[in-house]
Amino acid sequence: MEIEKPKNVIVIIVDSVRYYKTGADDRDRLDFMDTFQQESVEFTNAFTSAPSSVMSAAAMFTGLHSAFVSRNYNDWEFDSSSIKSLQLTLKENGFDIYSIDNSKVGREVKRDLILPLPKKLFPKGISHGQFWTNLDVTRILKHVLENRKSAKPAFFMLWYDCREDPNTSHAVEEAVAAFKKYELFDNSIIILTSDHGYPDPRTGLNKNTMRNLRHDLVVTDDNIKIPLFVRVPSVSPGRRNAPVSTIDFTPTIIDLLELKRDNRVGNALSGVSLKQLLLDPKLDESNIYGDRLIRTDTRLLLQSGRITAIRSSGKKLVLYQDENKIECYDIETDPEEISPLQGNLLQSGYNRLYEFFIKTNEEIDKYHSAVIEKQAAKLVKKFDKKSSKNVFVCSDAGNIINSHIISAIKERNEQRDIALWSGSGDALLYASSKNTIKQPLVIDLNNLKEMRFHISFRITEKAHHAFLDNSAFEICKHVSDKVCSVDFNMKPYNRLFVQWVSPIWKYRRNLNFYLEEPRLFFADSAKVIKLFVKIFLFRDVVTNPDMSLAKELRDRALIAKAENVERE
Repeated sequence: MEIEKPKNVIVIIVDSVRYYKTGADDRDRLDFMDTFQQESVEFTNAFTSAPSSVMSAAAMFTGLHSAFVSRNYNDWEFDSSSIKSLQLTLKENGFDIYSIDNSKVGREVKRDLILPLPKKLFPKGISHGQFWTNLDVTRILKHVLENRKSAKPAFFMLWYDCREDPNTSHAVEEAVAAFKKYELFDNSIIILTSDHGYPDPRTGLNKNTMRNLRHDLVVTDDNIKIPLFVRVPSVSPGRRNAPVSTIDFTPTIIDLLELKRDNRVGNALSGVSLKQLLLDPKLDESNIYGDRLIRTDTRLLLQSGRITAIRSSGKKLVLYQDENKIECYDIETDPEEISPLQGNLLQSGYNRLYEFFIKTNEEIDKYHSAVIEKQAAKLVKKFDKKSSKNVFVCSDAGNIINSHIISAIKERNEQRDIALWSGSGDALLYASSKNTIKQPLVIDLNNLKEMRFHISFRITEKAHHAFLDNSAFEICKHVSDKVCSVDFNMKPYNRLFVQWVSPIWKYRRNLNFYLEEPRLFFADSAKVIKLFVKIFLFRDVVTNPDMSLAKELRDRALIAKAENVERE
């Protein structure tokens, strides 16, 4: 059977919707999903690459595991020069791009990834400064369709949010009806899905108990398994049970459109096209699809608290990477993941999952290690002018970063000692090649303070918070002729700039939004002034919730309830 080549692409994402119904909260599988299932292929074992909206979106729209796209969430920016998004690929192939994301923060953070809808296409009364309700998203879509004159193929992305909005299912249903009205339904690839699920409130993880917890650190199936429906011209409705992932979206779309995929990263954590699985239900149990292993991560490479789940069709391996802890679950006999198996687990059917974890970890490390190695060499070459004095590295970044910067320093001059200190406890002294001792020496902080270094490299995860704790920096100044402050991406930064200019500088990413709506610039400027007053006048450096954001989300919820539509 041949698939009729589709003309357009429609991706509908409903944030935080589970693949099933509980009847207990607003995160349940949508009623409309049951209706849409009759016109599409439902994938009953679909999993997210990450239970985080930004990381999941990165996986969906690149075809790569989220761990490839960035190393550190705090400075997350999509770099289109190294990885090409689906939207950019389609744009280069003549597609009109219409990405409609309900979240103001989402539009800003993911702007280079999703290419958000320009202001000129908004209907009257809609501003980027708002968090749109789900009915707003559909209104914007209808306005675009009504006024669209282009005959070019089109890509539509609609990002809804089920939370605190009783109109979610209706809004999605109305959007699909609009695509039908404007004759875009029958000739399009249509994907209806979620970025991740949400913990089942019947387990005790409800809105109250999750208030001070992070759902993006949960890897039970209620949180990482997602609803997924795919409609393609000439493919009969049905179900597929093989394990699939959000990283499969981009290669599937590219394959169905018969375009060339730009894959600049390794293959172990790249998605696969589901085209043949859509064509042939018998492939459900084949080695190609039925035996696949799917990886889900809660964090990026250089973040703490990383938890990884490796999932097969009936087994799950959960690895708490910082704690070096492993749990194994038989999903068929223990679907709620209450009783981790005991005994020599890696010899009882789970070794294949563990080997996949090791293999994919190696590929992630290898990819980022190559990037860091080049950046470390450039950094050291620029700041470590040739000197006979020793070098001090103050870093808690972990082995990948520390090993590369030490190697880069030694390559400049092997006849020097290098001290490595994490910011607490003892330090390690890597002696020069003239010293016969091969293992690093352990030296305590008092002895470290008596040493003298040519330069200190102070490496911190968050450049914009580096000035809040000066203790380690003061030691770097005490023992060194000069200090170079560096973030986890091996980019040097000026502390004065970080302290006074950076809070404003980060808003440069919103330039396009300001040009379209100048008043948004003044609103953000007011936020920055309040932040300065809070931190530098009142010395309030405690990380408090962004209550202005909370107010905006509260307003969105009340508006959504007020515009609740009556349905039969």
